[in-house]
Amino acid sequence: MRGLEWSRFGIALLVAASALAVAFGQSSPRAPGSQDRQGAQAQEKLIRQYLDIIRDLHKAGQHQKAAEMAAYLARRFPDHPLVQQMRESTGTAGRLSEQGQLAGEKAAGTTGALNEVQRSAIPSSRDIEYSRDFASLSRKRQERYGMGMVRLTEREKAIVRTLDEVVAQPVDLQNVTFEKALDVLRSLFGDHPLHVDSRAMKELEITYQSKLSVFVGKGVSKRTLLRRVLGELGMTYIVKNEAIEITSLERAKNEMTVRYYPIDDLLPMGFLNFFGGGVGNFAGTGSDGDPSVPAPVQRLIDLITSIVDPGSWDKNGGPGTIIYYAPARVLVVRNSAEVHATLSGGLRR
Repeated sequence: MRGLEWSRFGIALLVAASALAVAFGQSSPRAPGSQDRQGAQAQEKLIRQYLDIIRDLHKAGQHQKAAEMAAYLARRFPDHPLVQQMRESTGTAGRLSEQGQLAGEKAAGTTGALNEVQRSAIPSSRDIEYSRDFASLSRKRQERYGMGMVRLTEREKAIVRTLDEVVAQPVDLQNVTFEKALDVLRSLFGDHPLHVDSRAMKELEITYQSKLSVFVGKGVSKRTLLRRVLGELGMTYIVKNEAIEITSLERAKNEMTVRYYPIDDLLPMGFLNFFGGGVGNFAGTGSDGDPSVPAPVQRLIDLITSIVDPGSWDKNGGPGTIIYYAPARVLVVRNSAEVHATLSGGLRR
C-alpha cells in the first residue's frame, strides 16, 4: 500500500466510537430530537471515514482489501444511500481493475508469442541453433544427473582425446602380420598402452602371424584407423583400465554399460506431453526410422549416432544401441564407457 497505514483505520474507528458515544447519550443528556440528529451525524461521519479509507485502498491498488472493507460497511449500514452507492462503485472498480490486469497479461503474452514467431523466421547462420537458455539447461542437467555419469580417469580421457586426433600421413598395412600392425599402431598412440586379449585371439583363432591388408589415407581419426585395422580380423577395442584393450566384438559387447538420458528439456516445450505421455514401449533405434518414434526424437537419435563415435553404433556395424523409451521420456543407450563419457560431458578438459 503506497504510504497508507492501517493505523488510519484504527483512528477512524476511535473517532467513530467517540461520535457514537456522544450520539447515543453516553455523555451529557440531551433532548430526544437532539440525540437523533447527533446520532445521524455521527453515523454519517463514520461512514464517510470508511469511504475515505476504501478510496485510498483503491488508489493504492489494494482492491481486495477495499472490497472486504466495503462488504463490512454494507453489513453494518445496508440501507444508507452512501453505502449503496459505494457498493456499486466498488464492484465496478474491481471489475475494471481485473479487466485491465487481464488485458495487460494478454498483451504481454501476445507480444511475446509474436516475437518468438519473428525470431524463428530469422535464418540461422550456423548448423545448429541452440535456445537462449541452453547453457542453463545443460548446467541443471549435469547437476541433476551427474551422479549417474560414466567417469573416466584423467589418463583414460587422454586416450579418448588421442583417438580423436587425425592421422597426418597415409598408413599402408598391405599384407602385413598382426604383430607388425600392432607395432605401427603403438607408434601412433605413443605412451598409451595397447593390450591384446589373448582369450579373444584364441576364440577367433588369430595369431600374431595372421595376415591383414589395410590402407588408410591421411586425414582420418586414429579411432577410425584402429577400427579399420582390427576389423580386418573381426576384432575391436575398448578403453579400459587406462589402456586400449583389443578384443573380440562379442567380448566388447559384454563390457558395455546401459545408461538413460532424459531428453524432455531438449525438445519443444509440451511436445513430449503430447507425443510421449505414458504410451508405447521401447521403440525406435535411430537406424530404421521407426514411425512410432516422434520426428524430433528420431532426429536427435540420428544426430547422436552420426557425430558421437559413429562406428560404435549398430546402424554402422558396431555393437552399440540407442532407443527411445516414451513412458520415461528418456534415451536408453547401451555402449562403451568412452561413448557414455562423451554423451554425459565427462571429457571436458
